[in-house]
Amino acid sequence: MWLALVAAMLSSPATAKEIKVPGLDVLVTVPDPPDGEMSPWGWTVGDVSTDVRLAMRNMELYTDVTFQAAPWQPDLSAIEDLAPQVLPLDDEDLQITPGEPFTTQHETLGDMLVLTADVHDSWMEMDRWSRVAVFAIEGNGVVVTATSSESAERAEEVLTTALGMVQVTNPPVPPAELPYGKVTADAGYTVDVPPGWRALTQDETRRVSSTRVGGEGPYSGSLANFYVVDTRSLGRSVFNCKAEAVGTLEVIDPAKSPESVENFRTFARVHLRGGRYRLVNGTEETFIDILTDVPVQPEAESDVQFVHLRDRDAYLWRVGGTVYQEPAKASMFYTTYADVGLVCVAVVEPEEEAMLTTFDQAMRGLTIVDGEQHPQPLSIRALYVRWWPTTNPALQLYWLPLPLFLIAGYLVLKD
Repeated sequence: MWLALVAAMLSSPATAKEIKVPGLDVLVTVPDPPDGEMSPWGWTVGDVSTDVRLAMRNMELYTDVTFQAAPWQPDLSAIEDLAPQVLPLDDEDLQITPGEPFTTQHETLGDMLVLTADVHDSWMEMDRWSRVAVFAIEGNGVVVTATSSESAERAEEVLTTALGMVQVTNPPVPPAELPYGKVTADAGYTVDVPPGWRALTQDETRRVSSTRVGGEGPYSGSLANFYVVDTRSLGRSVFNCKAEAVGTLEVIDPAKSPESVENFRTFARVHLRGGRYRLVNGTEETFIDILTDVPVQPEAESDVQFVHLRDRDAYLWRVGGTVYQEPAKASMFYTTYADVGLVCVAVVEPEEEAMLTTFDQAMRGLTIVDGEQHPQPLSIRALYVRWWPTTNPALQLYWLPLPLFLIAGYLVLKD
């Protein structure tokens, strides 16, 4: 598959000697050939929307090299099950036999994770040999793959040569400085990130989404999104949170206000699958469009959990459904502060549901920075419902002020 892509990309000759890999702080310098000789190297530069950012070929050794990007800086010591992440194991025409990954130290690029693979292409009826190297730079991982139709030794030779051409503009952030453990988001809340996961740095977050909190409140202009990723993977996001100042729902005990929790369910369904919802506040209506990268179609809904945080309340809801017709499980968290509504969502495959329990525990420990200065927005009615001790709607005495006003009016006007 990659050979066909590389062949197509190399259809036009390149002339540059220094190649900037799009979307990566990586420069590849191709050496000049000896006088009177043709360079064995050809290359074509892709763009940030393609998986292959740079395709190179060493024509003398019949070996192709591809440069690809992982979306954030990996922890190479934590990566598990590397082969499915860097090799097309699901291609029915390829029989791939990967070796065991191992770590090595490159003299200029630092720590590196290396994987070897033997490939038989049943469509082309030929054997190939691949060598994959993964290294970290600030904000990204870089995956360099050399594939030879001649021998494993040729693939190794060309990979070594290609890595020697690489110059890194920004070296990786030291692992100790990456956001593990208790992390404060730009939008003013703190999450205790579970072991094995980490939050993205602000620079990494901006690469994924630069959306800002709107409105005119204290968090206007802050980064809206907060991403937590699995350190065992090159590119798996475990959950994300988004803060929005476009109107908030009232978070009230479902036993005291069934209509409030039903409002949340409707809101949550739209957030999970994407679409538009209407938010009504008095006589004002706001239409809000939701776009999601992982659209979940809810099919099996549990009861909404009413969660007490340190200084406010929240909703937590787990559903089963499908993502692009494939079974999935999801958990959604919602709370409010100042003029902001905060939504956090985790989506996993059914066999990974234990990860949702870990997510739920992290959400139960979420705190708002200086929460006493940013109380939960509630109407007078909501405050009354929360204060009144009984959960029976018939005994909540919503109607009590009306007869009192009528009696007072009668007493004033009777003379």
